[in-house]
Amino acid sequence: MPVPSSCKTLVVLLVTCLMAVNALALSNYRAEITATRHGTFDIKLDGVITFRSDAQGDWSLEVQTKGGPIKSLERSVGETVGGKFRPLRYQRDTKVLFFKEHIDWQFDWGKAWLSGKVNKKAYQFSLANTVHDPMSFQLPLRAALLQGEKSFEFQFMRYDRQELLKFEVIGEELLILDKGRVHTLILKQITPIESGHKKLIWVAPKLDFVPIRYSTFEDGDIKDDILIKRLWLDDQEVNF
Repeated sequence: MPVPSSCKTLVVLLVTCLMAVNALALSNYRAEITATRHGTFDIKLDGVITFRSDAQGDWSLEVQTKGGPIKSLERSVGETVGGKFRPLRYQRDTKVLFFKEHIDWQFDWGKAWLSGKVNKKAYQFSLANTVHDPMSFQLPLRAALLQGEKSFEFQFMRYDRQELLKFEVIGEELLILDKGRVHTLILKQITPIESGHKKLIWVAPKLDFVPIRYSTFEDGDIKDDILIKRLWLDDQEVNF
């Protein structure tokens, strides 16, 4: 007995929806990291990156680092609505010796307003389109990589203003880690970028495109380098 065309259409719609949901289902991860800030005297920090999401689409991404005179906590929490990862709150607290920096952004998508403070100065912007904080762009970036895209752009908050953030895949590398090696794609930040500077992110395709390394360069010299030491994907430790 032939299947009615209406049933075929329904099946196609269901399969399409399931594919979209699966494409957006990012694995949770926890990573122990080591960070080095190069200068006259190199400063080494240790820390943890944690990404968690639940069945309702609520998520959080947090980075904690500490070493020498530097201590930093950065956290983004949000929701997934209509296939889009939307931040709800972003906070960053950094202390270097006696210097402190505090950033706090709150995203009210119902009222379409973004408000917050950078140190003690208050700001407010319209939320006409999706805008990310300095961390939350990593979620749609991972989702786009899972779907095979090679170039990406997002609106994001850069300190006290909105800017366009662009990346592109520029190559691949077998990255050597303390506990083994892992195949990675290299993403280069195209904009915003200062003259003589370069920012790269290495992501692992076989590990749900989790970032493995972040590096910034100035006039060809490496300035900041963050590298994963140990990784747990969906609570299972990865053996590289």
